[in-house]
Amino acid sequence: MRNIQKTGFSLVELMVVVAIIAILGVIAVPSYNGYVTASRRAQATTSLTQAFNNYQSYYAANSSYPASNALLPPATQYYTFSSTVNSTLNGSGTYSTTFTLTATPTAAFSDPGCTSLSINQSGQQTSTGTSSTCWAGQ
Repeated sequence: MRNIQKTGFSLVELMVVVAIIAILGVIAVPSYNGYVTASRRAQATTSLTQAFNNYQSYYAANSSYPASNALLPPATQYYTFSSTVNSTLNGSGTYSTTFTLTATPTAAFSDPGCTSLSINQSGQQTSTGTSSTCWAGQ
């Protein structure tokens, strides 16, 4: 009789490999989703900062902030941008003009940690939501 050696993997060995891959997947997917959310949030904060700089440049040239949303970045798949400009008459007869720029996640992107990001004319960065790190370094 000939001695025939069988090569291959046993069912137990294959099940161990599948279990290891499943465990790695359970660990990796939430971490990946966290990085995706953080990168989209960083993109929104960068866009708001650029819009803030545009508003300040406009003010330096025109002594007022723009009344329209022309200087705001366009809406993306993940965030929409809006502005609020307020002018109030002070007791000294001069106008005080303020603005707030806001980024809000769209329905396509759920970010419960940061439900909105805002920056005002003074550069004060605020956010709503459960996360304390919506603005990097905040």
